[in-house]
Amino acid sequence: MPLIPDDTLDTIHRLNRAYLHAARDGLRAGQEHLVETLFGLDAALRAWLLSASPEAIEQLATTPGTLFNARMPKAAEPL
Repeated sequence: MPLIPDDTLDTIHRLNRAYLHAARDGLRAGQEHLVETLFGLDAALRAWLLSASPEAIEQLATTPGTLFNARMPKAAEPL
């Protein structure tokens, strides 16, 4: 795997944190269907997020890759 520059890795970690915390907050607010649709979470990750400690979320967020998958709306015109 090529070396990831520190500034890029910091950005990835920040995005991962935001993604995981936003999804967890939506789940805890009872918006499971909305979170599933917006974040594309599978059942295992949804269940894990509901009970994950801040430390566990931080550990997952600081993996070297992105945890989210960019998706284009089906109705979007090709760029």
